[in-house]
Amino acid sequence: MRLRRWTILFVLFSVLVASCIGGGKAPTQGEGGEPQMLISEVLAGAEGNNNHEFIELYNTSPTTPVDIEGWTLWYQLEEGKDQRILYRWREKAVIPPHGHYLLGRTGEDFDPEVDAYFDTPLATSRGGLLLRKPDDALGDSLSWGAEPQRYGEGDRAPAMDRGVSLERKPGGEEGNAVDTGDNREDFTLNAQPRPQGTGSRATPLVEEYLEVVLSGPREVEPGAEFQFVLEVTNYTGQELHDLRGEVPLPEEMEVISASDSFTVEDKHAIWEAAILEEGQTLSSQLTVQAPWTYISTKVANYFVKAEDWDIPSFGGPVRTTIAGGSIPVETARTLVGKEVAVEGIATMYTGGYYAGSGNTKFYLEDETGGIQVWVPGGENKVEVQLGDRVRAQGQLQLYRGAVELVVNDVEKVDVLQESASELPLEPERVSIERAAKDESLAGELIQVEGEVVRSEEFSYSYELDLMDEEACVLTLYVDKNTTMTVEAVEVGERYQATGILEVRDSRLQLYPRIQ
Repeated sequence: MRLRRWTILFVLFSVLVASCIGGGKAPTQGEGGEPQMLISEVLAGAEGNNNHEFIELYNTSPTTPVDIEGWTLWYQLEEGKDQRILYRWREKAVIPPHGHYLLGRTGEDFDPEVDAYFDTPLATSRGGLLLRKPDDALGDSLSWGAEPQRYGEGDRAPAMDRGVSLERKPGGEEGNAVDTGDNREDFTLNAQPRPQGTGSRATPLVEEYLEVVLSGPREVEPGAEFQFVLEVTNYTGQELHDLRGEVPLPEEMEVISASDSFTVEDKHAIWEAAILEEGQTLSSQLTVQAPWTYISTKVANYFVKAEDWDIPSFGGPVRTTIAGGSIPVETARTLVGKEVAVEGIATMYTGGYYAGSGNTKFYLEDETGGIQVWVPGGENKVEVQLGDRVRAQGQLQLYRGAVELVVNDVEKVDVLQESASELPLEPERVSIERAAKDESLAGELIQVEGEVVRSEEFSYSYELDLMDEEACVLTLYVDKNTTMTVEAVEVGERYQATGILEVRDSRLQLYPRIQ
């Protein structure tokens, strides 16, 4: 009697352990019931390129899309090694009915376009993947080769070779819905991998479907206007009515105009059409403006359905990189924390202002404004003279109240044209009162005139106070690195001063450049 009781307890414990590591699933072909997310194909490198790797997921439901925001994909190389999150879905990521989602190794190109990238290398000889839901419940698991022992379901799938993937049965155009709870039984080696993503046809393939394709440029310059084109084609074998689609746009983009079929509501484009005949394609445009910063954007999770074809049809991701060009200085000054590039005339030469040991600093100005550029480690590597036309790319930061473009890579400071004159840019003449109060002039080359009412020397600088007839005072900060001297300046005399106006600890000061 006691032996029988211990036997029952052991069996129950074994069932619990199996369920914890992913075993014990009943066979499923994805027909009816709740949608199930499965790991459908894995490639751990190609011949001559170990980094050509992908992981593919599959939605078993023929009718219901699945959003995997909050899910995680875990990876373990072998028993005893650390488990790590290979990818975490931090934003909406919809997998179409009977559709796929493609994760590709960073830096690799795939056809179709990958939905997301991962950085962790995979091994052909062994490894394990766990797909977990937002509540950490197990969604699916796969292990292959020699290890790990506690990943996967049932017996481990065979090890891979370079260019040979593991694909869930039945595979290819028939879909990937077989799930008996045994990896060796459910997966087969595939010598001709064919990755599929959200832009791929649903599988099993059917003759009747609604095709949705969004296209846009791969790269544009900051602030450029460009178009996204949505094409919807009817291959359903019937006329469709009351079609409706949604195209979520990146927050960074501004919609300039749209075709009549689009209605834009807070970065969400709603597409509508009354009728779409069999074989007909409808094309609609969205004209948008790129952000002024250097970023990569992605349009995804867009779909179209109809009153008489209510299964939503999705398109693949469209990535647009914002790169190249330059932006107005006035715009750049509003983008603290962002990466930008500006181009202008140098109003201050390198080495004239103290920039810290080994660093260098200068100023650029265009027709919209001026800005300070700081290059850490740029001493004796970056040389800018007054009047040079320069392009600089970096991240905008605040330093003691001043907007500063920080360029950490000296290669991103380009002298486009050397100056033919020492003083090619005329300063703006302003009153002392305005110079002391108008922060919109910060970073610009200006000229003021007034009476010197204070002259004082410090360790690294001199300070002069200029006062106008209304007793408004502006401080001149004369950096000793400029080699200027104020010995001949007399208190009580009237002087004209030219320099760069800048904020320092909430106070506007003028920084003269030459004697």
